[in-house]
Formats: sequence, structure tokens, C-alpha cells
Amino acid sequence: MRGAPRNLKTLLARGAPLLLAVALAAGLAGLARAGEDVLPAPLKARLEQIKVESLKKHVGFLTSEECAGRDTGQEGLTKARDYLVEHHTKYGLVGAGEGGSFLYDFEVPTRTWSDDDYVAIVRTGEPEVFLPGDDFVPVRNSASGKVDGDVVFAGYGIADAEESWDDFKGVDVKDKVVAVLLHEPRENKDGARFDGKAWTKEGAITRKWAAAQEKGAAAVLVFTDPDNHKELGALRGELPRYGEQRNPGGRPGPKIPVVHCSAAIGEKLFGAGKLLEWQRAIDASLKPGPRKVDGVRVRLKVEVRELQAKVQDVVACKRGDDPKFADEWIVVGAHYDHLGVDEYGRIYRGADDNGSGTSCLLAIGEAIGDSAVKFKRSILLIHFAGEEKGLLGAAAFCKKPLMPADKIVAMVNMDMVGRGRPHDIDAAGLKYSDEFAQLTRRALKLSRAKLAVGDGGMQYFERSDQYEFYRLGIPVLFFMEPKEHEDYHRVTDTMDKIVFPKIAETARVVTGLVHLLSEVEKRPKQEGINR
Repeated sequence: MRGAPRNLKTLLARGAPLLLAVALAAGLAGLARAGEDVLPAPLKARLEQIKVESLKKHVGFLTSEECAGRDTGQEGLTKARDYLVEHHTKYGLVGAGEGGSFLYDFEVPTRTWSDDDYVAIVRTGEPEVFLPGDDFVPVRNSASGKVDGDVVFAGYGIADAEESWDDFKGVDVKDKVVAVLLHEPRENKDGARFDGKAWTKEGAITRKWAAAQEKGAAAVLVFTDPDNHKELGALRGELPRYGEQRNPGGRPGPKIPVVHCSAAIGEKLFGAGKLLEWQRAIDASLKPGPRKVDGVRVRLKVEVRELQAKVQDVVACKRGDDPKFADEWIVVGAHYDHLGVDEYGRIYRGADDNGSGTSCLLAIGEAIGDSAVKFKRSILLIHFAGEEKGLLGAAAFCKKPLMPADKIVAMVNMDMVGRGRPHDIDAAGLKYSDEFAQLTRRALKLSRAKLAVGDGGMQYFERSDQYEFYRLGIPVLFFMEPKEHEDYHRVTDTMDKIVFPKIAETARVVTGLVHLLSEVEKRPKQEGINR
């Protein structure tokens, strides 16, 4: 995608059809008089108070360990949801859902554990029992099963002929409960084996259970390697997890139970500090260190269930005060979910995708929530869940909207607005509506934003939430940066790369556009999109 040229003269010289239409439209009868293109003082004051510091706070929380990648159906998304509700309430907005709720429920298929699952450590006396969720979690493709067996520690659980490494050599793991470390030797160090800063495929949970299963293991316990990681609890990002039973790439899944365990289980199973001691010995010698763990057995039960779980869009609104237009709505949206945690335990933080759009929508909420700010039409802000799974939250809302679809005047969406050239943004759908083009030009002037708004991005049009509204026949604009960057859907999409002033400027433009959409007598039209 390209960024928009910076002035009308350049655009006309290049023959850009969109801005030529805007320029011609400016001379037509019926356009707003110059005196009308002034923001009301309360809204103007609120726009001037959109601060980079607040945006940083929002993105900082959304990309935190606590939110754990905000995967749909997981605890991290719930924490992000609660953060959004808390702030919109503080800003003075009200819930648009049933009974004034900020939550719009919809269901997604989810795999999770059973409440009576357990891992028990058996020595003499009563077994010490650990429960799913806090102490352990079944991994994303674990089989169900019930196991009672002796324990073997098999190092990093790696059997790799290319690296001449076999953590199972010299021990019998048939029908045993095999304990392994996550990741691989010499993490983040250069060396003769497993050299380089990036993990190899052998560091993933998938390869570890596959190797143990091939050797005849009855179950696998995975522990985060303590010498390299501070977070040693049960891995967030395994179960519960969106989706039905399926295996990536069509590969067969495990036929045995596989669970990720907390350090607390490791301490009880092996003794205080033993995992750390054994890991350091392996890394120092660069030799596998498998061993049978005497005097202890493990009993475990895993029953993976498939069910329909509720997740939520967050819906906040500002009611219009014009009797003629108050039952008409302008929807402004951004998805707040991302990709969660991968099988190495790495968090996909999603700072740009879509911490940027989410924080932008929060800034808009703060600007319009003030009681002194008035609109003729009603404004609905929606933070969508499930976008990364296939626009699920937007599709659910559009299937059963909170108001009649014909009462929605327009929908404006923001997804990935925090990277790229600091003063360029695209609004996909713009070139298919003269009214949107005119209103966007006026919004730029009103908000005094230092942005050039281009009309590209149509190659991404079906990949974000506005598409579901377009399918209802609602005019839409999709704000996003002109080029998909190299960190898209990678663990490297982090907060340090965000251009926060760009998010602030986008919030000012969109808020100005919302004001104008609330004021115009005629609804915008959008024609010619051939999707």
C-alpha cells in the first residue's frame, strides 16, 4: 500500500481520482458553510487532551504478561476486557448491552480440561494432589487419559540426530511418566550445539511429546526451564483454547496425556532446586542427563472437553441528544484480541495488531465521554473479540446487532494504526464514497491532525471487522497503516516499535469524522466496491 501524497496540488498533478473528486465536491452547492466547520468547544478541548502518555499506558497493559497475548477464549483476553470496561466507565460512557451492560456475549468452540483432572505425587502416605489451571494445564493437543507410573527425567526431551543429541539414551521410558524441560540447551547463547539466538524446532512442546511418545512414554510432564525464565507457572496459552480438536498441518496429535506443570509441582516431585541443578549440569557439559527418579510415582487424569464458551465484545455508547437523529448510530470499532502464546511459551504481544487500534478507540472514548460533549446521533464504540479467529465478534454482532442495521449510518474501524511512516494512514473504502472523502477532508482540517489520509488498503478489506458491516450494506472506512510491516503476527510486534503520536493523530481525525457524521443531514453513500 502507498501513503497518501501530502497536498492537493501534488494529488491533482498525479491525477489521483479520489482527491480530484474531493476538490470538485468542495465547490458544489450544499456543502457546509465555513462557519459550520468548527468543532464545538468542549470536543475541541477534549481532542487537545489526547496524550501519548495515556496511549502508552493502554498499550503497555494490553501487551503485558498479564494479558498473555489476549487470545480469544483465554484469561488474558478477559483481563483486557475488564480493563476496557473500567476505562470506558471512568470516561463517562454507558454500556450499550442488555441492562446497560458493557458486554456483548457470543459463543466460540473451546477445548478445556475437566474440573476433576489432577496430577498427584505419590510417595509414602497420602498423595499430594495438584489441580488444573493454577498448578498445571493440558497442552493444546493433549489426549485424554488416566496414568499411574514411575517417573523418568529426560532433560530437554530432545532426540535429534542432526545435533547428535538424545535425552532418552540410557533410560527406559516405556510406560513411564516422562518429565522434560521446555526449550533447549544453551538458550540465547552461541555454541557448538543449538547455537544461535532463535530456538530450534526441537525446543517446542510438540517435538518433546512426540519423542517421548515414540519411546513408549505413558504421559509427559513439561516444566519451564528455570535457569532462563522467571515465569514458572502453568503456561498460559495452552488450555483452555479456542477451537475444536485438530492438529496443525494435519500432523497426528499425541495419543498420551501431555501437561505443562508449575515449578511448585517440580519442587514437590524432584526436590527443592533439583530442576535448576540438573538443567545447569546439562547446559554446562552439553551432554544429556536423563535419570530415573526413585521413590516417587505420578498419578494423573486428563479429560479434554469440547464445549461452547462465552466471550465478549465490549460495547460502550454515547447517546445522541437530537430527537430527529438520536436513534441513528455511528459505530467505531477496533479488535482487542490477538494470538496468545505459542508452544515455546512466547507471548505474541500484538502491540500494533491491535493494541494500537484498541488504545486509539480508548482515546476516542475518553474524548467523547465528557458530559459537555454532545452529538446529534448516538455513538457506539465496539472492541471486538475473535477477529484473529475469523472476524467472530463482528460477525456475531452483525448477525444480531443491538439496534436495527438500517439505523447504523456508518462504521469506522481501526486496525494496526501505530507503525509505518509517522504521518501516513490509509482509509480503505474512502475512494468509493464522495461523502466519506469530503467528510474526511473536513475532519483533518477540524482536528488539525498532522496526517495524510490515503485511499489504499483494499487488499486488506476483508481481513478486519468492518467487512462484516459492509456485508450488511453499511458504509464503512477501515483505518490502517499503508504497509503491512515485518513484525505482523510475530512475537516481535512489541510496544517499543509503536509510533504513539500517530495513534493520537488518528484518534483526533476519527473523532472529528464522528462529529461530522453525527451532524450531516444525509447519510454517506458507498458504491462500487466489488468484493
